[in-house]
Amino acid sequence: MKGKTTKKGGKGRASGGIKKDGNRKNKGHGVKPKDPDDDEYLSDIEAEYLDDIPEFIAKKVHKMVNENDQESIKIAIVNDSDFLSQDKLVSDTLNEIDGFMPESSIPSSTIEIGQLSERIFKIPEAETESIRKMRAVFSEIGVYMSKYTSGGLPKAFKFLPRMSNWEEFLELTHPENWTPNAMYEATRILASNMTDSTVEKFYSKVLCPTVRKDIRGSRKLNYHLYMALKKAMYKPTAWFKGIMVPLVEEVSFA
Repeated sequence: MKGKTTKKGGKGRASGGIKKDGNRKNKGHGVKPKDPDDDEYLSDIEAEYLDDIPEFIAKKVHKMVNENDQESIKIAIVNDSDFLSQDKLVSDTLNEIDGFMPESSIPSSTIEIGQLSERIFKIPEAETESIRKMRAVFSEIGVYMSKYTSGGLPKAFKFLPRMSNWEEFLELTHPENWTPNAMYEATRILASNMTDSTVEKFYSKVLCPTVRKDIRGSRKLNYHLYMALKKAMYKPTAWFKGIMVPLVEEVSFA
């Protein structure tokens, strides 16, 4: 009898254990899964406090916090725009831009766009006037250098190496009409103040053709042109590329 009682008791415990596990499983099915997005924007402290209050209240609190953050962002944006509008530099820049833009919100025609581009990229009259004066000055310098014998060159010619469009102004002086003395002085100034790549253009387009012309015409080289060639060696790389190589090529193909 005792053995049977023990056996029944064992069955009772086993069945009881199975029943408890079943209750746990059934209880798990009744639990609503937690939304992983509920605590996405909450800090650790906020999440800890919200775990202690009912779920529907926690969602309301979470919603209120998000709405408050969005409102704060809108206020900050408005304050920033007010601050920029009060800035004198920004306001002046905006006013200048408004002056270039058409008042109508309707898309502008091709003619209006063309007029706007002309207005933006138009060369100022003062700059145009200064260029005209410079051209007149270098034209007069050309006349002076065609009669030059001694003395210093005009100051405007000494600024020629600093100009980006120096070739244009140099052509206005008509180098083919310079005297040998003027060619020497010009070579001395340009060789001392220009880079090798820049002065090489002067050597190949002005100095070398002048030397060839003088040798062909008089069967000898003028002393001042010889001194100009000697002074041109101050930039040896430009001298070989602009003078020596062209002369050798001419003799080779002759």
